[in-house]
Amino acid sequence: MNAKRKFFSVGLIFSALLILGGCASAPEVSPTGMVTVIREVAVTDNGVTTVTVEKAEEVAERSTVDKDAESLMAPQRYADIGSYFQNYAVNKKDEVVLSIFNQEGHDGSDLWVYKTGKMRLTKTNYFHWDPAFSADGQSVYFVSDKGRVPRSASDQACYLWKVRSTGFGGLTRIGTPAYRYYSPAESPDGEHILVTCQEFMGNSHFLWYMKSNGALPTQLKQGQAGQWLDNQTIIFQAPDENTGLQTIWTCKIDGSVLTQILSDSEMLCIQPAPSPDGKYVAYVKQKPGKPESRDVYIMNLKDGLSQQLTTNKSRDDLPHWSADGKYLYFRSSRGLAWNLWRLDTSFLNR
Repeated sequence: MNAKRKFFSVGLIFSALLILGGCASAPEVSPTGMVTVIREVAVTDNGVTTVTVEKAEEVAERSTVDKDAESLMAPQRYADIGSYFQNYAVNKKDEVVLSIFNQEGHDGSDLWVYKTGKMRLTKTNYFHWDPAFSADGQSVYFVSDKGRVPRSASDQACYLWKVRSTGFGGLTRIGTPAYRYYSPAESPDGEHILVTCQEFMGNSHFLWYMKSNGALPTQLKQGQAGQWLDNQTIIFQAPDENTGLQTIWTCKIDGSVLTQILSDSEMLCIQPAPSPDGKYVAYVKQKPGKPESRDVYIMNLKDGLSQQLTTNKSRDDLPHWSADGKYLYFRSSRGLAWNLWRLDTSFLNR
């Protein structure tokens, strides 16, 4: 009997220690944290406006999993970048070219190519933005202020450039300068470049297209983030005249057949990315003024139906398709780090 009592007493003590240990466990970790973003800021001093970049903090979710998702496939992390990258593009070999802000106190941003490893394409103290592969994947277009001293409100020293995706050879400057170019995109046949142009700071963004060598530049429409649906049709974002919110449009390259295909009465619809077969368009929705609220959606161009693909409480944006349409890439701050993710799109054929 004494042995039984002793055993029972030890069990009670052990149970009490477990309870006390549970009470003394580490404090619960917040489901969200902060990630660093880099953004442009305009500063006016004595009537002269200079644009610089600064670091800021943005909320993101620690978990990398989508919750309450309608998505049929879980995204996979494709490339570990770790730090904030401004934009990227994907070629036929699933190589990724990114514009990454320089570290260790160095100014500017440079171009890197990722796949099984990583290769640095440029090394400067200038800002190289918005890389885009040529249609054949052999070259990279990008935007740069290479050679510019201060970035004022009235200077026009930003050019389009082109470099071989292998890094060999020199840089080719394309066309005439502007205050800022954005989002160069070569047509499927390689004949033309579509680009967003801002002539002076504060001016509206307009779409231009030109020969791939920069000849015969033609202003098309007010808008930005233009991409090619085919050699004669483009898709882009532009503000709605009634709401002022960004919406998504298509038109012919001569400006005809202008059609609004996506809008939301409360959200911005931005960053359209058509699938290679022209059947779908991936895009991003965002609450006005809150880029951390961005999520990726996809719309069937035939029936106009949309589906939300990401629901993580982090910024998911910049959708890009693989050349064969089997994957949809996107940038995400999930897991408190900026990395490149992708979704298997085989569910679209089910």
